[in-house]
Amino acid sequence: MENKQTELMGKAPVTKAILKLSIPVVFGMMVQVFYNLVDTFFIGKLNDQNQLAAANITTPVFILLMAIATIVSTGAASYISRCLGKKDQENANHTLTTGLLICTALAVVVMVAGMIFVKPLILALGASEEVYPYAYQYVVVMLLGSIPVMLNYAGGQLLRAEGAAMPSIIGMMIGTVVNIVMDPIFIFGFNMGILGAGIATVLGNVAAMLYYFWFYLSGKSILQIKPKFISTDKTIWKEIFFIGIPACLSQLLSSVALIVLNNQAKVYGDYELNGLMTKQYY
Repeated sequence: MENKQTELMGKAPVTKAILKLSIPVVFGMMVQVFYNLVDTFFIGKLNDQNQLAAANITTPVFILLMAIATIVSTGAASYISRCLGKKDQENANHTLTTGLLICTALAVVVMVAGMIFVKPLILALGASEEVYPYAYQYVVVMLLGSIPVMLNYAGGQLLRAEGAAMPSIIGMMIGTVVNIVMDPIFIFGFNMGILGAGIATVLGNVAAMLYYFWFYLSGKSILQIKPKFISTDKTIWKEIFFIGIPACLSQLLSSVALIVLNNQAKVYGDYELNGLMTKQYY
């Protein structure tokens, strides 16, 4: 089926195609940072140093979820683009559906493992005794929301793999707007503090994820998600993990770097920790 997406990738000038497909990638990275900035902004309005520190030191958990989702978002997206380039839509469909299944399975593993080891995880992040209860609330919500968080991130990348740049941006904007609207409602309206911020973030990811699935299931996309497309083909699995794991590791290193900085700053107190994280954002 020839449409604007396939025409862009197959017939458009290379420079035009690169710009049109790369800008959403950059925008997507900015949106992921913006999620945390929004939470930090509203939590800062509570004038509670411990809750603000908790929001800051738990950032590596969010990055960790993004990194693991990158296995699929990069690995599957790469193979989907190559399949579409060869006009092999059947294999592209298999890769899309199988990739989303893999992402869901990885999210479940992360959620279960994270909940089992949540206490040592939070301590490893650099939480002090005063910050720990608030960090615990935020991390637990993030872990419970692993599936929508990771599928949201992967969904946007997979849409771009078929050239659907605008729907990818729309999904990001939906998630961001929902997060911005829900943050003050849960943090101040329901008096939930940092727990409310975590819930608002997960709801934003749920909204974006649902939009992406609606786009696929509505028939507006080139590719389709169907149970019959789940594949055990070794080539598809190899392509997803062979390309995706190196991309995952590069993001994981960012998370590790933040954890090291958190622990280094911990000895100077939560005030200095907040200052350190603010400098990283701005």
